[in-house]
Amino acid sequence: MAGSDTPPPTTADPAPRDIQALTGLRFLAALSVAMAHGVQHIVPFAGAKPLWHLLLSQLSAIGMPLFFVLSGFVIHYNYASIVRAGSGRRIFNFFVARFTRIYPLFVICLFADLAWKFCYAQLPATTAQALPFYLTMTQSWVFRLLAGQALIFQFGWSPQVAWSVSTEWFFYCAYPLVCLLVMRLRTAQSTRVAIGLLVAVASGGLIFGAQFAQVIDGFAATSIDPAAGAGGGNLSFRFWLFYFSPYLRILEFLLGCLCAHLIMKLRDRPPEAAERRAGLGLTVVAAALTVGLYLLLYPLVGYVVVLSPYLVLIRQGFGLALPCALLIFCCARYDNPIVRLLASPRLVLCGEASYSLYLLHMVVIDGFRFESADSGISALVTVGNLMRLAVTIVTAIGLSLVSWQVVEIPARRFLRSRLTVRSNPEGTERAPQPA
Repeated sequence: MAGSDTPPPTTADPAPRDIQALTGLRFLAALSVAMAHGVQHIVPFAGAKPLWHLLLSQLSAIGMPLFFVLSGFVIHYNYASIVRAGSGRRIFNFFVARFTRIYPLFVICLFADLAWKFCYAQLPATTAQALPFYLTMTQSWVFRLLAGQALIFQFGWSPQVAWSVSTEWFFYCAYPLVCLLVMRLRTAQSTRVAIGLLVAVASGGLIFGAQFAQVIDGFAATSIDPAAGAGGGNLSFRFWLFYFSPYLRILEFLLGCLCAHLIMKLRDRPPEAAERRAGLGLTVVAAALTVGLYLLLYPLVGYVVVLSPYLVLIRQGFGLALPCALLIFCCARYDNPIVRLLASPRLVLCGEASYSLYLLHMVVIDGFRFESADSGISALVTVGNLMRLAVTIVTAIGLSLVSWQVVEIPARRFLRSRLTVRSNPEGTERAPQPA
């Protein structure tokens, strides 16, 4: 994404400026997902959950939109000039670069899970039906219930969280078309207008979805399966449509692309003194808006806020994308203490391994969770569980760093050396080699 995801330049375009803070931000996104799942399994409450538990257990609500917007930003920032050229070789190499970035670790996790289930005689009866979707990374593209379970939940922990990998793969497949559309915006002002229109369209779509929620549920119950019409549950068609499916979440990816396009249009106009001074405040506002909207839409629900159907849909999809995009813009545009913190070497190193952290964290959590007692028993049990959570998260980060070095990098290099179409004899075209 950032950092080592930057492709080498072509003769026509300068190399994109490396934005280390985005790699650090990517780590925080992965960490928020790992923390949310860790709190749910390592610090369980059998009864009512305290507010601090809700604050931590739903942090993935920030991580997922941040991932998708950041993905759009980084892909467009690094590949716009390559894809815009329209060369079949360059576009093919773009797909090679993205495929080799996500597929090797994904397929290793998938087959490891299948092997474990086979050894324990727990292989699902629906394996033959579900496996083709997983092997092609299209499991989030279609809504299907197999043996009473959604397609994206057919296998174990790593394949389940990989629904977002499937959604990302859809973004990559759509990007050449997205790039052609975005590159038609010639000025920074037209890009700002496009961002405003996108936000308006996304908001209108969510309002439409809320207005016709019962119609959607009724259609799903009669045309697909009665369980598919069960409101906002994980098995429902409506939840898949607004949360898991790539067809609406691509709006977050597109917002990231537009944000990157704006940065590119401002490349020749570095911030002046007044803008630099305002940049710190804007970065603080972006972070505060992200956290504030999260608090409003997630953990405070049930304490002080009753959600309308509109807010339910906003929090399932596009709701946090705009403040996330503003934060990403600030990281790419300004230099201030917050941006420098995100660009610190340790955060960047962990950010490089964030994909491994995302795919492997539930495997580590599953290994630590069985001895966790009900945190509602006493304060001491809660403290003990929190200590176990800290060890779990540190272990997951450590494993991800090893996986990044031992699995991701070698597999990526090996596959790219065999799949990448090399430059022409004149050397006017180079194969992209992002991490």
